[in-house]
Amino acid sequence: MDRPVPEVLGGQTGVAGQLSGKYLARGQHSTRTRLSRKRFGGNETMTQSAPQTGISLKVTKTIKAPRERVFAAWTQPELPHQWRGAHESFSAPIAEVDLKVGGKYRFGMLEPGKDAPYVSYGIYQEVVEPEKLVFTWAFEKMPGDDADFTLAETLVTVEFIDKDGATEVVITHERFPDEHMRDEHQQGWDGCLEGLDRLFASSN
Repeated sequence: MDRPVPEVLGGQTGVAGQLSGKYLARGQHSTRTRLSRKRFGGNETMTQSAPQTGISLKVTKTIKAPRERVFAAWTQPELPHQWRGAHESFSAPIAEVDLKVGGKYRFGMLEPGKDAPYVSYGIYQEVVEPEKLVFTWAFEKMPGDDADFTLAETLVTVEFIDKDGATEVVITHERFPDEHMRDEHQQGWDGCLEGLDRLFASSN
């Protein structure tokens, strides 16, 4: 039970829960918000808190592994490379985690054939090992994008519930500005949990 989690899919990696390439190509213009620039981790970012809407999503999946190991897959910097992806064809060139309240994270998802990754980032609002994570969620400005607006910041809660040695992962993502953005994130989180399931299935 304590052996390290191996890589899956021949070492191919991905960043989970991020917007699919389809959304970024098709839907972003209707959900962006104008705001000022700031700096984050040496990179330019552009964020604004989303309005307190009632638009949210919840996805759940049971993973056949103890919750300590599943929690580690979300929080140890070397492990997100192995499974976090809205689709198994995406790679994850960036995975940075400072696991503490007020600590920052960054995850980068690279679509096949693209030169630059989509980079999500945020701040941990709550960390309860190995039970719960709460963090803000936003996207860095894409290289070459001169627009003065970006997607609004939202809020993610991940719960890890013990189920007789397995783990029920419950993701609640809140404060979406519209239903289209919610639906695209729903697809991304579904893909994310499929990747997590494959990771642990390959280690059993």
